[in-house]
Amino acid sequence: MEGSSWLSQEDKEKVLKEVSLERSEKFILKETCIMESKFIENLYFKNYRCELESEMGYSSSRRRGTCCILEFSLDNCKEAKFLHEIKCCQSLNYSYLGFHQIKIRNMHFINEFAPLFLGKVDNLTLFSEYEPIPKIGLSNSILRWSARVLGEVLITWFNINARQFKRLMASYRHVNAIKLHYCKISVPAYVNFSKALKNTKIKSISIVGTGEHGYSDWKNNPDEFKNLVQSLASSPDLKMSIEKINIEWIGVEEDEAQEILRDNGLVSIES
Repeated sequence: MEGSSWLSQEDKEKVLKEVSLERSEKFILKETCIMESKFIENLYFKNYRCELESEMGYSSSRRRGTCCILEFSLDNCKEAKFLHEIKCCQSLNYSYLGFHQIKIRNMHFINEFAPLFLGKVDNLTLFSEYEPIPKIGLSNSILRWSARVLGEVLITWFNINARQFKRLMASYRHVNAIKLHYCKISVPAYVNFSKALKNTKIKSISIVGTGEHGYSDWKNNPDEFKNLVQSLASSPDLKMSIEKINIEWIGVEEDEAQEILRDNGLVSIES
């Protein structure tokens, strides 16, 4: 931890006692235990002994095995304190890393955190601030972060143009699942994904709510849904890897959506 202690001695003893007695798989460290942080919402340790031994001054090399869940709320962040507090979190591996309440005025926190982050993430979640029409686009940092993500990425309430959509799919082509929920995705014309998704490992794509009115509005813009499907289907490797596509609440009738997917060789469908 190099000079900073997340837990007071009293809290350390409390955690050690609860872990020892209950042997639970998940213990929640409230935000008051993490340097009185107002921004780090929850930190769940799945491997207590590794982390606690490190925290108590034992073998720090075992921290590599630590697996935890970390959520940030960026609603009222102040830059200096935020960056100071996350330093101790940057080298850990996470089963879940989530950012909530992302706004245009605090997007720079994401941009500054991303290049400093050294750990691996099984599941990355990014929620912008809810708005009837999403305004926030994908930053380069979100795309560059992909090398750290191993399993799944969930992006909600973002405005994604065709170029960003292609870069997003290409950047995260190695993960198991990509979820774009309640996003505004604009694909006004066919885009060739054959090179962008070469050797992809994506098994699941979810676009829940993305076609609804106020988002992509595919009911009134059905050609954009067709363009999106045709663009994805241009990748032979995606056709080989994909196992399911979640098309709930996309503004297109289920039978019509399934027909479009089948016509383009994407036949594994969830709805």
